[in-house]
Amino acid sequence: MPAGAEISIDDKVVGQTPFEKAIVVSVGQLSVRATMPGRAPVVRIVDVAAEDDVPVTIEMPEASAPAAKSDGPAQLTLTDRPAPSAKDSASWRLAGWVTTGALAAGAITCGAFAYKNSQDLKTARQKFLADQPTLNRLSNRVQTLSVVSDALTAGAVVIGAITLFSTLGAHGEQHSTQVVLGPSSVGLHVQF
Repeated sequence: MPAGAEISIDDKVVGQTPFEKAIVVSVGQLSVRATMPGRAPVVRIVDVAAEDDVPVTIEMPEASAPAAKSDGPAQLTLTDRPAPSAKDSASWRLAGWVTTGALAAGAITCGAFAYKNSQDLKTARQKFLADQPTLNRLSNRVQTLSVVSDALTAGAVVIGAITLFSTLGAHGEQHSTQVVLGPSSVGLHVQF
């Protein structure tokens, strides 16, 4: 597509190709319209979701003549955030999910050991001449492992909730969309 194709997003003209910097857009359903003299206007509806990658191709045939050779593709970049964030929140979210998994694994492990020790305690109590120091030791071990398992579970829930909130919000991230214009087409690439 030669330079000069007019691009509108949600009925607002964002400019003509080529674009030199990102255009801020919102997440949701977008209407992308490409118009150019001598070519029929084309509209595509695109659903943009967080953390999504949506490729869209729009063919722009000439109104009456075969497609002419172009000077090369033009690109448009759209973003739902005005400026990139200085912090790397994706790394923090990854660390949050890894920590949540480690806490959950620890909770499951301690819970399994607590259950096994509680079964050993039950068996020891059913013996005719139960050894009191053994019963006390098993009872203390079951109690300790149960408390540790509960604490690890609570930690996994709290860290997981914070990480989930951060993942769903992702307020500091730069998200971008590219519209690539070719000889007889327009392509839209959305990345979150």
